Amino acid sequence: MIISVIKDPLLIPRLYSVYGTEKFLYFLELYAPTAFTAFLDPLVLPSLAWPLASFLTSDVIYYNPFFQYSSFSIPFIVMASLMAISKMPIEQQRRLMALILISTLVVLLGVSPIIHFQYQLTKADYEVWNVLRLIPGNATVLVQNNLYPPFSNDINAYTQWYPC
Repeated sequence: MIISVIKDPLLIPRLYSVYGTEKFLYFLELYAPTAFTAFLDPLVLPSLAWPLASFLTSDVIYYNPFFQYSSFSIPFIVMASLMAISKMPIEQQRRLMALILISTLVVLLGVSPIIHFQYQLTKADYEVWNVLRLIPGNATVLVQNNLYPPFSNDINAYTQWYPC
C-alpha cells in the first residue's frame, strides 16, 4: 500500500472516496458515543491511526462497527475523552455527561447487532451443524475461518486463513 501511494499520491483521495458514506458513518460511530470530547485532548492522535489507515481500503470489514477492528482505536478514544473531561469545570462536566449518555444511546440504537440482526440460517449452516455432531469429542479439527465459530468451543479446533 505504501509503495502504491508513493508511486501515485492521487490514490489517497480516490481510496478515501470509495464507500465515502460508510467511512464517514464509521468515523461518527467511533467518536460520537463520547460526544467527540476525545478531540479536546492530544491522546486522540493514536486513535486516529486505525480509521485513517482503514479508509485506504475498499474492504468494508475494516471500517464496519460489527467487526473487531474498532478495538484498535476505542481505548484511545475513551482515555482521551476522560482526560479532556477531567480538565473541565464540574458544572460543564455534568452537562457533558448528559450529552455523552444521549449520544451513546443514539449510536447504540443505530449500530446494535441485537436490534439490526438480519442473519438467516442457510442450508449450509445446517450442514455445518450436522457435521459438528459427527466429529468425535477427542478429534482435532482444522476448519476454514468462516466455518470456525461453531467449532470454537472445542480446544482441539484450529483455523487456517487462506488468502483468496
